[in-house]
Amino acid sequence: MLTRGSGEPGVIDIKTRQSPYFSSQELAFLRKKILSQKHCLIFPTETFYALGGDATQSEVVSCIYKLKKRDIKLPLLVLVADMSMLLRHVDGLSLSQKRFLEKIWPSPLSIILPAKDNLANELNYQDNYVAFRMTSLDSTRELIGGLGVPLVGTSANLSGMKEVSKFNDANFIFKDKVDLYIDGGMTRGEKPSTLIKPIDKERFQVLRQGAFEFGEKKKNPEWFFKDFL
Repeated sequence: MLTRGSGEPGVIDIKTRQSPYFSSQELAFLRKKILSQKHCLIFPTETFYALGGDATQSEVVSCIYKLKKRDIKLPLLVLVADMSMLLRHVDGLSLSQKRFLEKIWPSPLSIILPAKDNLANELNYQDNYVAFRMTSLDSTRELIGGLGVPLVGTSANLSGMKEVSKFNDANFIFKDKVDLYIDGGMTRGEKPSTLIKPIDKERFQVLRQGAFEFGEKKKNPEWFFKDFL
């Protein structure tokens, strides 16, 4: 299951697997490390490698800021496994927004939504708005579902540096400062997720055009959720 010697970070190598599922032994180990012992981990997504941990735990989120040397004025992204997990952690999702996400997700699209207080307050030191995404990488979605909690999914780099799509690069940056690594081989890279924010219950604005393409190019584009249903 794990490689490396005693006292070194553990690595679960999934890059050659045909199935996205983790074994029951692996999930038990990951639950112990991530949920009970509150460790951080490095894992792949459909864009780049991510640095993460239990998004419900304040001490975990604070540790991630320190590991990345990230300004606390910059909020952290949260990854969910499915819509039911999202609904348990966001406040006031409109019907149009829900239908839009059910249509678009899983994909490299992140959406800023008001978070409930069952997530760590440290995800956003300014207010309760947090960016959420349901990753389209099956193995990571299965991991989050197996853990049963959302994971922080910020890029596995030092703040201000380039994102990494190679496992060895993420490993080199954090070394034994992170206890767990999931090696998924090379990620797609190229662009980060596209980031949107609702203007109201029916419309949204694209804040960052990334890996998810809406098609038509606009300056400060505004869209209706219903346009994608």
